[in-house]
Amino acid sequence: MNPRLNTDVNNNGTEKKKSFTFADLPTSILELIMVYLMLKDNIRASAVCKAWREAAELVRVVGKHPWVITLPKYGGFIDLIDPLQRKLYSLYFPRKLAKTKVCYSKDGWLLLRQRSSFADMFFFNPFTREIKSLPSCKFYFQAVAFSSAPTSGTCTVIVLNPLTRRISIFYPGATEWNYMDISGPHGFCPNEHSNIVYANGHFYCFYLIGGLLDFDVSSRTVSFQLWDEHRIPYFHNNELMSHRRIIYLMEQRGVFFVMYTCGTAAPLVYKIVSSKWEEMTGTTLDGLAIFASLHSSETRVNVPGMGNSVNFSKYSLRAERCLSYSLDKGRYYPRKRLPIPKNPSKSFQCPRRSIWIEPPSEKVLDLMCKAKQRDVLQGILIAL
Repeated sequence: MNPRLNTDVNNNGTEKKKSFTFADLPTSILELIMVYLMLKDNIRASAVCKAWREAAELVRVVGKHPWVITLPKYGGFIDLIDPLQRKLYSLYFPRKLAKTKVCYSKDGWLLLRQRSSFADMFFFNPFTREIKSLPSCKFYFQAVAFSSAPTSGTCTVIVLNPLTRRISIFYPGATEWNYMDISGPHGFCPNEHSNIVYANGHFYCFYLIGGLLDFDVSSRTVSFQLWDEHRIPYFHNNELMSHRRIIYLMEQRGVFFVMYTCGTAAPLVYKIVSSKWEEMTGTTLDGLAIFASLHSSETRVNVPGMGNSVNFSKYSLRAERCLSYSLDKGRYYPRKRLPIPKNPSKSFQCPRRSIWIEPPSEKVLDLMCKAKQRDVLQGILIAL
């Protein structure tokens, strides 16, 4: 008798249906499920059975954390820091780029602009020193982002100006910017909005009044998501009234996180679930690591020694570590805090010249070290 699917045979020769459990799921489906689990849930799932353990261990990888890159004020060398290994690298920064400011970072590329102009922007790869130009943008902006590396062929750039209620978009293959007027249900708060985040074909920007701007790249349309409630922290703290309140937006697997900082007060992190705000603690953050800067912010999972913490783009050469805030301990590190800006309008945690960036490969890093030695030697020979 030919075997039949989902059937078995009893001792008396009669057939019976075979019951399947989750342990019988194909390996490919199990791996797909495990990929979307946080580390804590991945470990729990691995205790179910042998098949689940193998699938969980296969996808349980150590998260690749970003590094801090700091541009010099007047040219010279860029500081590149691995915050986990506490290693500092120096990269040559061309003199012709000395009078520039960093605007955004993604896929190992920086978006820079001239200090004297918001219109003149260009891409720069600090590891290869490659430059990709952009047409001049007509309007002053407060936030900018791009979707992927300019060499990918799918790179879209978006510029946001809340004051004029207009966004500028540069599409792949275009020769000039496209402009779009926008009008939200509450408008924008010119001075209180987050950085821009790109995720799943959309650009997002949170603004203080309690909404999320959503630009769909494929349909080229703008929409607004209004959240049922919103938080305005530090508002009733008289000691912090003179300090700048900064909003950070992050996305992790389709879930948005909003973070506030103000002066030296503890950062407040919220997860937005079905338009509801859930304040995060060391317990509820589930090992998530936040990497925050003024221009772009990111999240990572499974990063050893950096989970349940907010890691800022300010680095101390003396302490050999980045400024961070532990949600488990409820305090900043290092113990001896880094210098606090005298100007309360400046960020205590994030310098404007520093940003998180995807680290180079080991091969590129080795070439950079050799190139630095060559540049230093050439400088000595020129001085002689």
